[in-house]
Amino acid sequence: MKRLAIPYSLRSNFNSCMYSGVNVKCQFCESDVTTTIEYKNTIIGVILCFIVVLVFEVYGIAISVFLFPLCRSANHRCPKCYNLIISNHFLGLPSLRDGVMTLNIGNCAIIITRKILLILLITCVAFMLLFFLMKHKIGEISMSEPRISELTWDEYRANCGVAAVLNNPREAWVKFQKDYIYQNVNWRGYIVKITVNVNSHKNADGHSCILYLKMIPDDLDSVVSLSVTLDRELYDLHKNALASISIGQKIEFNATLIEIGTDLHLPHLHGLGIKVLDDKIKIPDELTSFGRYGPGEDNS
Repeated sequence: MKRLAIPYSLRSNFNSCMYSGVNVKCQFCESDVTTTIEYKNTIIGVILCFIVVLVFEVYGIAISVFLFPLCRSANHRCPKCYNLIISNHFLGLPSLRDGVMTLNIGNCAIIITRKILLILLITCVAFMLLFFLMKHKIGEISMSEPRISELTWDEYRANCGVAAVLNNPREAWVKFQKDYIYQNVNWRGYIVKITVNVNSHKNADGHSCILYLKMIPDDLDSVVSLSVTLDRELYDLHKNALASISIGQKIEFNATLIEIGTDLHLPHLHGLGIKVLDDKIKIPDELTSFGRYGPGEDNS
């Protein structure tokens, strides 16, 4: 039987009634009927949901719950001859007139309007996009420029320096653990010694280079103040500048506080960046031999 062309006005009526039958004269059996609708999943719906899950990962599943039903096709059939009169889907609708649809979940059914479903979908997508944009932005900030605290060397020395540790070890340790550990600081000190451990250190990737520094002022003149370790990436970035540094050269460094100093080992920091300055002082001979720590030992 030859299928008749459907007038544009009637086609528009079908499009606006995706979720309910349409009163129409069947073009096949010429009966006045109210069409029955059967829904079928579409390739475009599967592809869209797949893309959403790829982009938003686990969160994409929540979006797909609303997106997938909107991408189904609605096939209007004649209830008498069961011929297909027209097939349409949400993405092809020329208008945004509201309609009612039913979502079957097991033995339960949820009746919801197309307008509400659209609002939920748009809101969900907007929140997901905002979340990922903020997450990406925060990630960029944390990777490019670590937050530097305003903790000064003088404040740290007063609470956790050599004198503070020798006077009251427990109080100094508690203060360090509570207020200072893992803080990023910006300090200046003078090079006493540089040890390169790219191939020999047991933790070569994280301790490729160790800078032993003298801070001024300090509690003891004949003792190295602290050690700053550089990982392989940071060492490779600064190795040319480090090769030209001489004993007593002043540097500015950003580093993370890792370990408090005791009478057995130096305060330990992980370097984040260094800058060589023009100032220079003379380092006493007893300092270059590391005083009570012994010459050439790795006390980080």
